[in-house]
Amino acid sequence: MSSRQTASNLISKFGKLITLSRHSDGVYDPQTGELSASSVSDLSIKALVKDFKPFEFSGGAIQTGDKKITLAALNTISPKLADSITIDTVIYSVVSVKTIWDGEFAVMFELQVRS
Repeated sequence: MSSRQTASNLISKFGKLITLSRHSDGVYDPQTGELSASSVSDLSIKALVKDFKPFEFSGGAIQTGDKKITLAALNTISPKLADSITIDTVIYSVVSVKTIWDGEFAVMFELQVRS
């Protein structure tokens, strides 16, 4: 079994259901001179949700209330800074995205999110 499949299986088994929302800006149509409406696409996925440990707060990049979200890279979209995450009705903005690699393949995404 590949590391991608192992990560996906573990997160599916022990993870919490969250919603990743992808916000898309409208597109300018030069023929009409108008901007199309922006849209939001929601994806319900399993993720590991954790608080940061006290030693991770040094340097000021992590604030009280920030969460660490781990997503399996198998069968999901790559998270972006413009995305938002909803956990138990609380909406968080994505502050950073770190991709965990195994050779040429993304295995997991580790996100820092802030409400």
